[in-house]
Amino acid sequence: MAAGIAFFDFDKTLTVKDSGELIALRVGIRGLVHPWAGLRFVGNGLLYKMGRVSRAAMQEIGYATYRGNALDVLVRTLDLLWEPCIAPNLSAPVMARLREHQDREDAVIVLTASPWYVAQPAVRALGVDAVIGTQMEEEDGRLTGRPVTIVEGAEKARIAEQVCRQRNISLEDCWAYTDSIADLELLETVGHPVAVGPDRELRELARSRGWEILEHAA
Repeated sequence: MAAGIAFFDFDKTLTVKDSGELIALRVGIRGLVHPWAGLRFVGNGLLYKMGRVSRAAMQEIGYATYRGNALDVLVRTLDLLWEPCIAPNLSAPVMARLREHQDREDAVIVLTASPWYVAQPAVRALGVDAVIGTQMEEEDGRLTGRPVTIVEGAEKARIAEQVCRQRNISLEDCWAYTDSIADLELLETVGHPVAVGPDRELRELARSRGWEILEHAA
């Protein structure tokens, strides 16, 4: 049985950039995203960085990007894109921490607000125990672009509690790694919260509470 559990966020935690940005060009070339949907995503992504588009609105746009795609095709394609697009953008310090947890036989679970299929290749490529991400609605085997339940904030905390009960592991023996204040409930739930290259609000809170801050660049 695992000694503890390390919960890792995906975008801007395991990766140094948002995964949507990293795969946007390749999925566009492969015809999985309509050009207008791709332009909308990229344009609003720039506005989001400027603080002119909300996180919720950006998520809605991102989820809608793959509307109409067959899920099985999308899963296979994203697995193929891991090596050229995601792997070069994994955070070295965070990956080192992930390997430390694996070496001491902690379970490693990725919790992400991104659709689960974006991060699923981490099971194969990184040897993580599970990826739990946002489930997307399907109709006749195709994505509608609407999320069922977004894995963020309180939902991540609920999942962490559930996983710990199932594995008979104390939350005090768990770690949570994330870059965003949106995951505050998860950080407050575990015994070892770690802010990774955090946004301004989380950085200030982590400092005030004495939480570890792990930067992407050494």
